[in-house]
Amino acid sequence: NTPMDLAFVIDGSASVGPLQFEKSKKFVRDMVDGFDIGSAQTRVGVVQFAWMVQAEFNLGDYLDGTDLRNAIARIRYMDGPGTEIGKALVFTKRRLFSELYGARPETQDVPRIVILITDGRSSPESQLHTAGVVVYAVGVGEAVDEAELETAASDSSKVYHVTDFDSL
Repeated sequence: NTPMDLAFVIDGSASVGPLQFEKSKKFVRDMVDGFDIGSAQTRVGVVQFAWMVQAEFNLGDYLDGTDLRNAIARIRYMDGPGTEIGKALVFTKRRLFSELYGARPETQDVPRIVILITDGRSSPESQLHTAGVVVYAVGVGEAVDEAELETAASDSSKVYHVTDFDSL
């Protein structure tokens, strides 16, 4: 279990809906169960976005697996207009991957990973790739623009598409 700084960037736009948003949270909880969580292991942060972007919690906030899963369960659905993927990714780079908010220094050579979960379209302006962050993009539903997912992801092998939130 390689230590990493792992950020989940979750679409909280109105098009997702509350039931599908809960499925996104379940996906994040299930993923987290596969990692050793701790200050010297994997650190997890979550960002939610629609037209605005907010950190639900930072990489250094929960360093215990149970506390982390409980924090994920408490995330409230934003239910906002728009799907600002680019804004969310830039925010993630500047906020979550900042040492001020619990990210490890780049000199420690700990992988920085982003898992983006979205059902919509945007115009990503990602600066993450040049910062050494590996981005995985998970598109949900038929409205997803595959080209945009490929732009957001580090490379096309890191793009996943599922038909619905039950498939996460």
